[in-house]
This record gives sequence, structure tokens and C-alpha cells, in this order.
Amino acid sequence: MTDSPHNSSFRESLAGLWALLWHSVVLLPVALGMFGLYCCAWIGLVAFPVVSGIFLSYSDWRDGLLCMVPWPVCLVVVRWFWCRERKERGGHGWL
Repeated sequence: MTDSPHNSSFRESLAGLWALLWHSVVLLPVALGMFGLYCCAWIGLVAFPVVSGIFLSYSDWRDGLLCMVPWPVCLVVVRWFWCRERKERGGHGWL
């Protein structure tokens, strides 16, 4: 028993749709994690020095210094995103 060309193309389309759905469900947490890292890095790049300055102005040295600790990590992450975007072929430079 052979499938008609119409039925065969429908099955191929359905298989392609299933592959797209499956990959999007599997890769969604990865994409959300990268987006969260990206947003936190850019917010932290500005927020950590400001919050640290506020704490230090109130002579709260411990909390001020604790807010300064993650700031170099944010600098490294933002720099990595920046370099990756610039080195990719066809990068749009949206950073």
C-alpha cells in the first residue's frame, strides 16, 4: 500500500512541526536563562555601583562592599556578550 503524494507531504509537514515544537519546549529554559543572565548583567552593571554608593554613604561598609563584589562579574559577562556579538558574522550590533 503506497501513500499518495498529498498524504506524504502532510506527514512531512507534521513531522517538521513536531520537531519545531519539541525543540522549542526543550530549549525554552536555556533561552530564558540566557535572557535572564543578559538582563541581570546589564542591570547589575548600573545597579551595583549605585546601591553600593548608597550603602557606603550611610556608613554601612559591610553591605556596601558586598554589593561591590558581583560588579566585576557583571563587567565580564557584559564584555563577553559584547565581544560575541561583534565577532559573529552578520551580527547586528544591538548591544
